[in-house]
Amino acid sequence: MNAAALIERFRTADLNPVVVKELRQAVRNWLVVGMLMVMLLILFVTMCVNVLSVSLGTSNSPELGRTIFMIFFSILSFGTALTIPTYVGTRLAREHEDSNVDLIFITTLSPARIIRGKILCGVILTGLCFSVFMPFMAFTYLLRGIDLPTMFVALVMSFVFITALIHISIFLACLPVSRNFKVGIGVGLFFFTTSWVGGVTIAATSG
Repeated sequence: MNAAALIERFRTADLNPVVVKELRQAVRNWLVVGMLMVMLLILFVTMCVNVLSVSLGTSNSPELGRTIFMIFFSILSFGTALTIPTYVGTRLAREHEDSNVDLIFITTLSPARIIRGKILCGVILTGLCFSVFMPFMAFTYLLRGIDLPTMFVALVMSFVFITALIHISIFLACLPVSRNFKVGIGVGLFFFTTSWVGGVTIAATSG
């Protein structure tokens, strides 16, 4: 199969409508957009403060890049792990309510396709957050103190972990249990995520 045939096949592929619907809702949702704006603001302020400190001679540590990477990686991992799975799981849980059952009970889409669409939407949003952070991660490498393989391994681990949290959030949203039980599980996952992010950050920047 030549390149033209592959392009035509990709162009005419049947895109999962759930992905399109969820992404359209995400760009209109204050939670996702607000999270990106707040994280970008924090990153920009942190970068400016550290650049000014180096320019003024108040900070000239050879480990400056590693220190800033710890800050950026913690913001990326914790913010994304807290926001994206919560968003995906909450939307699916609302669709299970009696007042909003159109997607699940009326649509001709199979349950497997709906779940795949939800998961793919969460993965795409996670990739969007990571792509926003990439220029800032490259900035930490230019400041020295951390190597590229360490950065790549830490980022891949974080991406896989967040993808797993998306699966868990969808599983919890589908469980026929009370809302208080789901909130309790969510609180436990919150503390686990906090400890995981801290452990990976320390491991990636130690030595």
